[in-house]
Amino acid sequence: MTTKQLTAYERKETLRDFLGKNKNAIAECLPKFMTTERLIGQLMTNINANPKLLEVSPRSLIGALLYCGSLGLEPSALGHVYLIPFANRQKGTTECQIIVGYKGLAMLARRSEMIDCMNAGVVYEGDEFDWEDGTSPFVKHKPDPSRTEFGNPDDILYAWASYRIKGSTNPQITVLSKNKISWHRDRYSKAKDKGPWVDNFESMALKTAIRINMKLAPMQTEMHSAIALDEMAESQLSQSSFMPELPKALDEKLQEIESEEVKEIQDESVTPGLTIPQWAPTSVKGRTIEELSPAQQKTFAKTLKKRLKVATPETNPNYGQEATLLLAIEEKLGTASATVKEAATEPHHKKDEVEEPPVDEEQKAELTMRESLALVVDKLKITPNGRWIIVDILDKHHIESIKKATDDQVKILIDAFDRELKEFQAKEIEAEAEEEEVKAE
Repeated sequence: MTTKQLTAYERKETLRDFLGKNKNAIAECLPKFMTTERLIGQLMTNINANPKLLEVSPRSLIGALLYCGSLGLEPSALGHVYLIPFANRQKGTTECQIIVGYKGLAMLARRSEMIDCMNAGVVYEGDEFDWEDGTSPFVKHKPDPSRTEFGNPDDILYAWASYRIKGSTNPQITVLSKNKISWHRDRYSKAKDKGPWVDNFESMALKTAIRINMKLAPMQTEMHSAIALDEMAESQLSQSSFMPELPKALDEKLQEIESEEVKEIQDESVTPGLTIPQWAPTSVKGRTIEELSPAQQKTFAKTLKKRLKVATPETNPNYGQEATLLLAIEEKLGTASATVKEAATEPHHKKDEVEEPPVDEEQKAELTMRESLALVVDKLKITPNGRWIIVDILDKHHIESIKKATDDQVKILIDAFDRELKEFQAKEIEAEAEEEEVKAE
């Protein structure tokens, strides 16, 4: 079966048409002051500015759009929030990542009924600046009116933020020196050498001060969620586990589209020219199976078997594609097994389960998350430096301990720990594959 390759314009118009037909379901997720038409229009503007967003799966893109809407922030040129394509190498997919700007954080803070006022600023050389923390905190900042150049990181001395609770006379202040800002960037950001930390250091310094300042503020859930999302984006972690469920009607229609896409992939899967994925060892990744030597095919087949042995279609979205790739390699080598053929061609069926007493769904979901967290922690502990990695991640997300983590924090920890574990496993598999390849040659 062959399918027509849509142009970027056709994909954008198909997405616009789908959102327009389901605008009633989208409206259910939005605050009263935000309209569906405006939000869809902002998404199209973002796609025009960054066409790579069309490479994102529709579910991820729509989920991110609705989450922005639920926060009451527009992904527009105003700088409240940004939609960025994110390559999830663990899953082999492209997701839409939400990055909250400092203006978005400030807007959420000012909406709080408990915050009387908030402010923030960046101090340059030549500015008058004085501050004091303690029982009578204050910040006094008078920018130098003669300065004409802004944005140069070398000229920045401090970034500060403050808020005052209604009924209180003292503000809560946060002042970060240039050294502290750079330390925070180097410690927590995995994109310190590219992107906004390089192109717009001033805004990132300001956002860092606001984010730290607001962590102890009496905020609504939206503010804490926005801070958590932004930290995940800065650490280049997938936000998929943090996204809320889509409205039922919208979810069902997306499932229909996805099932059609899967069917098309399965119909076209066993063909010559299958490409080795990017997670594979450098010597073979990106090449077709026809370009590999028999020794390389045997070595990579062993790698695929190891991955499929510990995975399921639920834990590895590319399970079917990897099984198909393994089948194609083994058919070329004349070693294809019935088990591999079944994994590549048959849909996954769960084993019959013993009927259990009904359990509250929320309690069951929470229990499953906690169990998943415990499982990944146990696995990470036995890796080199695993315990130090756990402590570092807890410190990074300002979580006192694993036991005291909230439900939202549990999701963040699972994603962060799982990412570290999979990176370790990928390196281990790559090292074994390269060793096998050297032996074969």
